[in-house]
Amino acid sequence: MKEKGYKIGEIARKTGVSPSTIKYYIAEGLLPKPKKTSRNMAYYDASYISRIKMIKELQSKRYLPLKVIKKILQADKSATTIKELKS
Repeated sequence: MKEKGYKIGEIARKTGVSPSTIKYYIAEGLLPKPKKTSRNMAYYDASYISRIKMIKELQSKRYLPLKVIKKILQADKSATTIKELKS
């Protein structure tokens, strides 16, 4: 990983999720706010990649709505994969 982190475009490419979807996930509380370096620049660490992939997997394999996924993620903030989620 880069020292500062990833830009939103890099996160989007690595996860297959659009920048607008990433911003929506942040606004809805599914992802934490990134480190802002200026008014229009932010950096995201590697945890965003695994967290976004987990959200997409919960949507596609378990058919869960975002509202339910948010509750799951809030209950287990340290999980970065579905296997790590507390059952």
